[in-house]
Amino acid sequence: MEQTPNPERLRPFADEIMQIDFLSHCGEKPLPEYPFPAKYCARSAAMTKVRGIKWENIQISAAGDLTENLCLYHRPYYDSYYNSLVISLKERYISRWQEIVQPIAEARFGKDAEKVTVSMRWDIIQILIGRYYEEFFAQTLYPDLLTVYKSGHLPVGWNGAYPDGALLVY
Repeated sequence: MEQTPNPERLRPFADEIMQIDFLSHCGEKPLPEYPFPAKYCARSAAMTKVRGIKWENIQISAAGDLTENLCLYHRPYYDSYYNSLVISLKERYISRWQEIVQPIAEARFGKDAEKVTVSMRWDIIQILIGRYYEEFFAQTLYPDLLTVYKSGHLPVGWNGAYPDGALLVY
């Protein structure tokens, strides 16, 4: 890995993410066959859970697994540029992603669009960071969330005690 952050090496992956047909199948049943446990969540519950404390704690914990691994086993890559990498990823890719997704979310979710896009933005950042550091640590939750996004659905929570249980999907 390079000694300074190079978010440009994620461009092909980021471009792939930008091509996802986000939110296009939200609410449709049955859910696709995912390679992990998943349960359908109805819209009213989904809009409550997507920014619920339980789901946010799971998202933060999964992101923390990567940073913990970097701190413990690959400290130079954490200390030297983790934060500048995150800032650069946001500037390069998340602003473009937001331009694509915000109008879709507003049309589909109205007053709930902001809570949906806040959750999605966090996930997309973590997916990009995870890809950047994949040679050091294999994420568990975020690749599954990417699979859900690629299917046009929205991950909104967790059923059961994480990591056991099932991903809740709208």
